[in-house]
Amino acid sequence: MYLPQWAWGIPVLLLAPVTFFKARKLLWAPAFALFWVAVPLMGFQWRFPPKPTPGTLHIRIMTYNVKGGRRDAAAIAADITRYHPDILLMQDQQGVLQGIVGKLLKSWNVRYDYQFVIASHFPILNTEQMPGDTNPDMHCCLRATLMANGTPVTVYDVHLRSPREGLLSLKTGHTAHMLHNIAERLQESARLKNYLLHEHGPLLVAGDFNSTDWALALRNCFAAGLHDAFLQAGRGYGYTYGQYTPLHTPFMRIDHILTGRGWQANWLTTGNALGSDHRPVIADVSLKVHKKSAGKGRQTS
Repeated sequence: MYLPQWAWGIPVLLLAPVTFFKARKLLWAPAFALFWVAVPLMGFQWRFPPKPTPGTLHIRIMTYNVKGGRRDAAAIAADITRYHPDILLMQDQQGVLQGIVGKLLKSWNVRYDYQFVIASHFPILNTEQMPGDTNPDMHCCLRATLMANGTPVTVYDVHLRSPREGLLSLKTGHTAHMLHNIAERLQESARLKNYLLHEHGPLLVAGDFNSTDWALALRNCFAAGLHDAFLQAGRGYGYTYGQYTPLHTPFMRIDHILTGRGWQANWLTTGNALGSDHRPVIADVSLKVHKKSAGKGRQTS
């Protein structure tokens, strides 16, 4: 799941010329196989979501693992200016607010804690660190409540543990490290699922999940009732990571915007590949607002 899925098409490309010359009537087979790789396996989407209706709450949300601005802080600021989100969630901030990005967000409502930044044009009522596992110093997300045009909206800024250490340990044959990494990631995502199950009212969850749609870590969020905005409104592949690997091009989608009950994604795109190892994800989402707000906040157990 963390390799380029287009690699599955290489055997088909090698077999297609042989099929053409030796069994032309069977050309449909490699053609279908290439379609299967290029569309469902690689995650191609072409959605035509309904236009938002009047009387709804419209929000543009942007998630961005900025990697501390080490690549190109000016490119990060340029995409924030270009897309002008109502809510901006950043991960791996590592002092990025001390430079050009911080100056850009000077007039915003900004809260930051640990590696997370939540910046908003809406008032931020509160924030809360959410531990990711039994270690209280390890935080998988920062939770905030925003007042969006009179409607309280709960937002989670998420960064789940990376599989990188576990995958790299296979080079030295340390399968125990691999299994330990998997267990930690599943424990972390299970705890996030538990947090989400206790939420009531408008809910938006976004960030660097270090997981594809197929991964169990992300499926825990789906099991909590969330939906991937890309699957509702995305077009193309929406890849967010890979441009600074030896392949020099994004080849997987591990940064996501997830919506809770009642939200409709109306548009989604990815930003430039210059500012960070990750491309930002930007989505327009809308929510039908009732006279009696459904937002009751988070239940605690």
